[in-house]
Amino acid sequence: MGKAEVKVSFAIDAQKKLRQAFEQIYKDHLHLLCLAAFRILQDKEKANDCVQELFMELWEKNKIESLLKAGDINAYLYTCVRHKCFRLLQTENKHNRDIQQSVIFQDVFDLQQEQPEQLQENLIMLATDDMPAQPYKAFKLYMIDGKKRSEIADEMGISINTVKTHLKTAFRIARNNIVKVSGETHPKS
Repeated sequence: MGKAEVKVSFAIDAQKKLRQAFEQIYKDHLHLLCLAAFRILQDKEKANDCVQELFMELWEKNKIESLLKAGDINAYLYTCVRHKCFRLLQTENKHNRDIQQSVIFQDVFDLQQEQPEQLQENLIMLATDDMPAQPYKAFKLYMIDGKKRSEIADEMGISINTVKTHLKTAFRIARNNIVKVSGETHPKS
């Protein structure tokens, strides 16, 4: 057997050993990691998907050797799952808040378009009642005038992040004011 054949044989053996080690880690840790993910996500399917994705990422990114070298594999895997679950929750929460804001204000502006001009003004005044000056101005420029956040930032002489903060405040106040009048209860974001 030549040097090249020995190297290929050695590489194949090393790859087999890595695969076997990965399969053993998978079998040993799958159940506990799924339970940990379930405690965070409170959804069995999402928890299982999250853990499966983690193992797929570890395999695809060739992280098995570094995983084997890690001092505490349990701690490493548990931390990875926790972070993955929290990122998933963050993404879902942001998406849910965006949908909620969109639905509430779409209802308000649909109603405005169907009603006389005076009712439109009353509805806007109701939504913006007790709103601080800066969030009100950002809200008006964004929702009424249809300006982009960057345009609002330039006009108000503030950063885009400050515009986002003002809009978040304005949406929260408007949503709460609309909920008060309608008598419905919506979760706060």
